[in-house]
Amino acid sequence: FALLNPGYGEPVFSQKGLCTTIAWRLGDDQAVAFALEGSIAIAGAGVAWLRDNLGIIKDAAEVEAKASAVPDSGGVTFVPAFSGLFAPRWRPDARGVIVGLTQHSNANHICRALLDAICFQTKDVLDAMNFDMNFSAATAAEADSTNGGNQTQSRSIKCLRVDGGASANGLLMQTQADVLGVNVARPGNVETTALGAALAAGVGARLWSSSDIFAKELGEEGDDEETVFACTTDAETRQEKYEKWADAVERSLGLA
Repeated sequence: FALLNPGYGEPVFSQKGLCTTIAWRLGDDQAVAFALEGSIAIAGAGVAWLRDNLGIIKDAAEVEAKASAVPDSGGVTFVPAFSGLFAPRWRPDARGVIVGLTQHSNANHICRALLDAICFQTKDVLDAMNFDMNFSAATAAEADSTNGGNQTQSRSIKCLRVDGGASANGLLMQTQADVLGVNVARPGNVETTALGAALAAGVGARLWSSSDIFAKELGEEGDDEETVFACTTDAETRQEKYEKWADAVERSLGLA
């Protein structure tokens, strides 16, 4: 899943199939921070499927080595819609498809195509977030302009910050940066979700304050153990690959 914090204030309600949720509230006297959330049905579970159902990898960590053994997916596109598609499409009638197979396709190409699929699903969610962020800002600016306010500027996500087990896969992170066209930043401690929950609980229990949590000076570069994966693709290449993904998604619809 991906979360976007659009800032404090009123919650943002999606126009593109995302969910509005509460991000945090660090203390009884603090403002509530809301977020937009997009969930992907199959990511790590797809790797488990390669292991348990197809038997082409022995453990989850092997998927990176196999996918790295080929320069790309060889034209194979994998839409792992085993239980339908979640955000932003919400299509329960979708089912998994693998298209573009040739006589030369092998297990390495399928592993690579699965990693690509995780990245393209993430792009779908982040594209919806970018739209909602600007739609909300434009709506607020329109209301403000009637009172003599200024027009807002377009905003977009400049960096994707990741955590969790999948983020340990360096090829997946580089592919994600290349699909999105923005940097992907992985912290030194990839269990950020658990850490954040523990820190928030500590604030609630009055063991420390929110200012204590953010007291460490990280500078503009953030975590000093952070790994940044920079985009290496051009816009034309990204668009061409995404169109192939979108075409495969269309083929997955209406199969249930």
